[in-house]
Amino acid sequence: MVCMNKDKFVCLADRIRGDPIFFPKGNKSQAPVEWQLLVMLANLGVLGTVGGLAFLLDVFCISGRSCFLPLSTIGECIQLHLPLPPGFNISQKGQARNSQSNLFKNCVRFADGTIIPLALGPRKNKEYYWMHKISYGLNSMILTYITFQLIDLHQEFFEPEKYLLADSGYTFHLVIVPAFKKPCEGYLDWPHKKFNYLLSTQQVVAENTIGVLKRRWKTLTNLPLVINDNKSAACALIWIQVCCILHNYLLENQSEAFSFLGRQSVESEEPCGTKAEVRFDGRQGWRDWLFK
Repeated sequence: MVCMNKDKFVCLADRIRGDPIFFPKGNKSQAPVEWQLLVMLANLGVLGTVGGLAFLLDVFCISGRSCFLPLSTIGECIQLHLPLPPGFNISQKGQARNSQSNLFKNCVRFADGTIIPLALGPRKNKEYYWMHKISYGLNSMILTYITFQLIDLHQEFFEPEKYLLADSGYTFHLVIVPAFKKPCEGYLDWPHKKFNYLLSTQQVVAENTIGVLKRRWKTLTNLPLVINDNKSAACALIWIQVCCILHNYLLENQSEAFSFLGRQSVESEEPCGTKAEVRFDGRQGWRDWLFK
């Protein structure tokens, strides 16, 4: 379960306290903001584990339905008051470049995909949620900064000569540099293998970010939500995005050691292969230029 110190919890409660959803309607009173927020955070950190729901019902003395109510209401509130930062704002902070490799010095962010498993199969359109690795789930794309911060990045935010790094699961694109795929019934030669290795030493940041995210919010390892209509599907998206927002909040407001992570991004002084500054002319993707 995620750990949040008292000061940061109170600060988060104060950020959302003034939202209209916390004002009583009619004669019905509401629980304090801190209590509702605590229930929601416990949901995100415990649900998905064995006995998680029973633990919540026992600790908070509430019904099973009441456990899920704060997720949609407070989740939308957190989305409004603590949105994911857009990529172009982060790039203007004057921090060091994302990639620690000279070869990928124009990389702006790292991309990777992950599956959010569903605890129960959807009631409609099950074929859209079927995954080969597991039974049912949601495909998600993660965009991250080198400090594990998640961002909301769109194509129109890209500056000239900038691109994303991704693994071989991504399609070759003008603003995406993926690893080379192994040919059918063939092998990659040494230059291609070397390129993939250098790329993976930087792109591993995205894999580690997913590991941190799912370790903090156990609910993302087994989403306990039945998708049966557009409303429940939207609720699932809110659920996932709130976890990402709170992940950023914890990164920005408290230090944490990630010793549980395995391979991490390493510095590399690998040359680009050309002394001249390479400029993208719109006819080729960045990977072709970098490979040269």
